[in-house]
Amino acid sequence: MSSEHPTPYNGTVAAEYNNDINTPLTEFYRLPLKTCNEITISVKASNDASILLYDGSKSSDASDIKVEIVLGGDKNSTVSVGLSKDDGTGKYAKQLVQKDSALSATHFKVFLIRWYKGRVTIYNHGFKSPFVTWDGPPESQFSSIGVRTVGAAGEWIVQGAPSFKTADSAEYKEIVINTGRLDFEVTSVRDTYVAFTPEPKWSKNPIVHLVLGGWGTAKRSAFWWNFGEVTAVEEPEWPVVQNEYRRFWVKWDAYNLIVSDPITL
Repeated sequence: MSSEHPTPYNGTVAAEYNNDINTPLTEFYRLPLKTCNEITISVKASNDASILLYDGSKSSDASDIKVEIVLGGDKNSTVSVGLSKDDGTGKYAKQLVQKDSALSATHFKVFLIRWYKGRVTIYNHGFKSPFVTWDGPPESQFSSIGVRTVGAAGEWIVQGAPSFKTADSAEYKEIVINTGRLDFEVTSVRDTYVAFTPEPKWSKNPIVHLVLGGWGTAKRSAFWWNFGEVTAVEEPEWPVVQNEYRRFWVKWDAYNLIVSDPITL
């Protein structure tokens, strides 16, 4: 593919912060991502598949706030979400919903788990509405998960990685979360750049650049900065427009970066 880069241009971005950010020609405006995340998990088990959300800067035992999700509890008839240990305040009661055949011992069932400012929502894959919502401590931040099966063996696929198995055990298998989503709106004549870096500081090893409206507004692309090779070029109809906001979302995990089609507001 061509390694020619589009020419930067002036524009305005409205990100998750609910205010406009003017971006001058050629300069990046640096924003830390808010604590908003999601993870897709596939599990095959007869019952009691548990997922623990916690702060990965500490061990799962030492993390201050741990949220436990149990899929297929009560002989595969319920799903619950709540603090793994009662904090004694009574403010964050566990949420329990009836869900017959929540799991299957013969095929994978896929769940999307989202969290933002303490609210945890769980979806069946492909459904727009969650089947359970729980509100926990607003300061909750999760960067790791643990998975286990109690009273059954299980098989898992987390973040699209290769599948692995868990035996009947009270011990959690710990996994670092490497997924996320960013929603933003932008208006510009052309050439809107969004750069993703894995560190708080700027680094060129690597940064992924997403370009919306490059090459005369006709294309969008993503490329690795340190290689300079443009990849995944697509040509939707006018990705960015001057004086009209278009909404985009970007999802990523350890293996993929997915960009939505433009949505006219």
